[in-house]
Amino acid sequence: MSAGAAQVQHSVEEFLRALDENKALARIEALSLGGTIPPPVHLKLNHLVRLFSIVGGMPEAVHHFARQRRFRGVEKIKSEIIETFRLDFHRYQGRANPQLLTTAFDVMPRLVGRKMIYSHLDPNRRSDELARAVAQLCLAGVAIKVFHSHANGIPLAAEKNERFFKMMLLDAGLLLTRLGLQPPEVDRVDELNLINEGMLAEQFIGQQLYQLHPAYRTPELFYWARQKKSSSAEVDFVVPDGSGRIVPIEVKAGSSGRLRSLQHMVREKSLPRAIRFCSAQPSILKEARGTTKGPVSFELISLPHYLVRQLPRLLG
Repeated sequence: MSAGAAQVQHSVEEFLRALDENKALARIEALSLGGTIPPPVHLKLNHLVRLFSIVGGMPEAVHHFARQRRFRGVEKIKSEIIETFRLDFHRYQGRANPQLLTTAFDVMPRLVGRKMIYSHLDPNRRSDELARAVAQLCLAGVAIKVFHSHANGIPLAAEKNERFFKMMLLDAGLLLTRLGLQPPEVDRVDELNLINEGMLAEQFIGQQLYQLHPAYRTPELFYWARQKKSSSAEVDFVVPDGSGRIVPIEVKAGSSGRLRSLQHMVREKSLPRAIRFCSAQPSILKEARGTTKGPVSFELISLPHYLVRQLPRLLG
């Protein structure tokens, strides 16, 4: 398997079908905004999301888990895929430095969800060399850039800043293996957002959003940030809602997760609604926040992780 071939992945819905969880999938696809999921089904779906985050979407890993329902064989498959990536880097000799590709590939899992600063990959290398290595990993489909956008309107790419971006890996399951997280321990944690400081949950949400793009369009993901000494803020993702409006998305833990950055963006952009992904039941909360121009009212829509691919339908 080559790095380029790694772009073919299962979505979370396809993962549920592979596990014959068709009734649970039907619940997801039938839910309307404002509806709820029966508590036993909700708990089961949260558990299935954790399983997907462990197994990932690589077809061989999904197929093995669907047959065996054991983590050990899955981890072996993912480790072999990771090693294949490393061997593939030598194919780029002349176009990129295989050693630099390997360095960036090995360090990048620890930087998922953070603004890319090239010196964090290797302080002893020039930024332009590391930038080429990162670009090559993205071209190979091993890593994905999440670009900063000022998000003043649609399309988000019109205000994309090529120099400021965060990184994601190809797959949540591969990220888990690269971080050395143990599958049984992850499987026991009720709130996905609490695992590894939320890194795994952000990877899961970003991966599913990335796959939502139609095949004829080059996928791109965006986030929003404001860098001020007195009031810096960063929102994990921003997406269009299909009607020409921008929707900010935060990946936070339940009602206890702070939403200061989300509220900053809603006020600054006068947005009517925002999304929070967590492990709680779906809910819609009407919030009113004061601004220098007067109060701004918006809807805070909390959705469980398993509804991420239903987002276009729910917002529509």
